[in-house]
Amino acid sequence: MKILSYNIWNYAGNWPVRGQLLVDIIRTESPDVVALQEIRHNWRDRPGHNQARWLAERLGYHWVFRPAHMFWHVPPVVEGLAFLSREPLEDFRAYAVPRVRWAGPDRVILTGAFAGLRIFNVHFPLTERARVAEARQLVGLVINLGGGAALAVGDFNADADQAPMRMLDDAGFIDLWDSLEGGATTHQWPGERRIDYALASGCKAWKGTIRTVGTQPDTAGLLPSDHPGLIVNLE
Repeated sequence: MKILSYNIWNYAGNWPVRGQLLVDIIRTESPDVVALQEIRHNWRDRPGHNQARWLAERLGYHWVFRPAHMFWHVPPVVEGLAFLSREPLEDFRAYAVPRVRWAGPDRVILTGAFAGLRIFNVHFPLTERARVAEARQLVGLVINLGGGAALAVGDFNADADQAPMRMLDDAGFIDLWDSLEGGATTHQWPGERRIDYALASGCKAWKGTIRTVGTQPDTAGLLPSDHPGLIVNLE
């Protein structure tokens, strides 16, 4: 199973060009599931339209989007998370993240199952206190939804040695960048900080490969996003 996680940087930058670069990456990689962060419905979008739908319609994927934060009511500007998938996700759910004061935009956690694997899509908040609270919520959701094999991907907004990541490590999550072929054993993370992760739980012997995508600019010097994408290919 192949999973791609990507914070697509909403409509910032040159979206018409960046959007096509993202389409090209997803088409080339052909993942089974794509977990997307910073998905916007902007004031220019028609009702029911957003960046996830735009991508899905060009790629032939199923899509689900749930808003987390409303930046503007009239005209509406909302941001949230989305999944694209080859087949509809099973048992899809969305959970609001309780708001912590001064933590930035509201957050949501999405989860669904594909081929028996439960996948969580997250975008952690901007303060450590709020990130710890969402990490605690994520651990609880994994337990409450059966405690089986699970993969949590997304933008965790934290370094590996910071409190929310230590909490997840203590809860039994495995950082696949550190354990799978193609990750830290053979490659450096592109950029100064690694805040995008693929964390696995519920199974001691995860096998497969992991790597980044979208790290090379186009001929005009433009990258698909301000984050690299993260590809996990599980056996």
